[in-house]
Amino acid sequence: MTTLCVSLGLNRNESEYRGLWDTLRSAPGYCRVQRSTWFIQTGAKPSKVVKACRAYLDANDDLLVFPADLSAWAACGVEKTATDWMKGVQPDSEDDSVVLCVSFDLDKDENEYSGLWETLQTSSAYCRIHRSAWFIKAGPEPSKVRDILQPKIGGSDNLLVFPADLSDWSSYVDKSVNEWLKKVGKYQSSLDAVRMMQAMQQHEIEMWKIGRVAQHNNEIMQMFSNTMNNINAGWDEVWAQNQKAQHEQHIRMLRAMSGSCPSCGCTCCRCGH
Repeated sequence: MTTLCVSLGLNRNESEYRGLWDTLRSAPGYCRVQRSTWFIQTGAKPSKVVKACRAYLDANDDLLVFPADLSAWAACGVEKTATDWMKGVQPDSEDDSVVLCVSFDLDKDENEYSGLWETLQTSSAYCRIHRSAWFIKAGPEPSKVRDILQPKIGGSDNLLVFPADLSDWSSYVDKSVNEWLKKVGKYQSSLDAVRMMQAMQQHEIEMWKIGRVAQHNNEIMQMFSNTMNNINAGWDEVWAQNQKAQHEQHIRMLRAMSGSCPSCGCTCCRCGH
């Protein structure tokens, strides 16, 4: 089951989106973090979620759905029930992505947040998805981004920063946003492929090392086996010689007692018995 972020840019009153809210709540797990941001846990692809939600949107609304990595995130002003839910989500895999989603609820007019917009635009790459969410390329620590942006918002505003996996996403947003996402998604897919190749190479190296150790152990065992065979052969020879000596001593004792050879009965002592 994957954790998906549903990022919304809605233009009508919230009461007009009841069908959308019911659809999102039908997911096996869900949490509304902000007015514009939901997390849902589902086995469905992002494209399927977008298809289910589009029926409740009009041409002026925006929607973006993408996998969210909640193993690392930072927030300020977000409800405790939401952050508790996020802490309880176990990620499927570790990912050191540097594409961060910055999502916020702002209560004042947009022109009063010029410092926030300027700071976001200092990132090496950025894209404004809709009025409540941006993607930026930054370091992998969301807390540092939050600490930089927090002074740029008001006391009643809230902010959430978390890594985004853009190798799989689906949207109902402006075309320019889609182009940016495709570019970053291709880069991330290529990066994932490189990481997989590196992991396979490392695995082959480890297996080679294990093979060399096993081969070395086999060589040692063969040497031990050969040594034991030689020892056993030596003991067999010693035992045979000992038996022969005991037999000869027995013959001599019988000859001494009877005065004749016990094998042939002669008394010449030259029979070799």
